[in-house]
Amino acid sequence: MKTSILLLFLLFTAFGFCQEDNIHGKSTVYEAPIDPLVQQKLEVWSKQKFGMLIH
Repeated sequence: MKTSILLLFLLFTAFGFCQEDNIHGKSTVYEAPIDPLVQQKLEVWSKQKFGMLIH
């Protein structure tokens, strides 16, 4: 029982270290998409209102 708890603790600790954000660089400036179809879809999406239903 103690070994399984220790194993779970080590496993979750390892996952915590893997999720540090120094793996990939973050951009500081927004880069707009170049594709006209993507721009059109973003324009439509930004005008729509949406909600979330949790059942």
